[in-house]
Amino acid sequence: GNKMKISIVVLISASLLIGGLTSAEGGSLTRDRRSTDESEISYRYVNFLRGRDGRDGDDGKDGLDGVQGPRGAPGRDGRNGERGNPGIQGPPGPPSTNSGGVVYTRWGRTECPSVEGTQLLYAGRLGGTQYNIQGGAANYLCLPEDPEYLEYTAGVQGASLVIGTEYETGWNGGGPLRSVNEFNIPCAMCYVSARNTVVMLPAK
Repeated sequence: GNKMKISIVVLISASLLIGGLTSAEGGSLTRDRRSTDESEISYRYVNFLRGRDGRDGDDGKDGLDGVQGPRGAPGRDGRNGERGNPGIQGPPGPPSTNSGGVVYTRWGRTECPSVEGTQLLYAGRLGGTQYNIQGGAANYLCLPEDPEYLEYTAGVQGASLVIGTEYETGWNGGGPLRSVNEFNIPCAMCYVSARNTVVMLPAK
């Protein structure tokens, strides 16, 4: 019953629409006008019957992942930047704790120079062999003032003597060194941790 009522209302509305269209032209539709305006009447009739647009539907599911494409060609190397300015010099490091360094003898003195990393091992007296005696020391020795003997016997026991050395500055007035004439010559054994080589210059 409801469907029939809706159909009758639609037909009556369509008839009224068609009648309005024909009355607007000043009379009923003729056979010629019916053929020419048939498409326009059908278009308006269909638009009249069509409802409004529906709501948008929900988004669909994500599609499957595609096949991975080929690997691209490697890019070029970046350009080198300009060289920066040198940095400031850092503070000196701590003294080395390794076993390096050098040892040397300072003749005529009982102390070592005041140089960083230098220390006195011992002070002594210069010793050697007398010019007219064979054996003994081949070179001058810096003998410690408190020697340690394996065996000790007082007195002179024979050859290979090592004796002390004195200044001989009394000849021809002695000059500026006359005050040390016949004094034992001192020496100092020094160790320098901050050096790798050393040279001893006589008379310096």
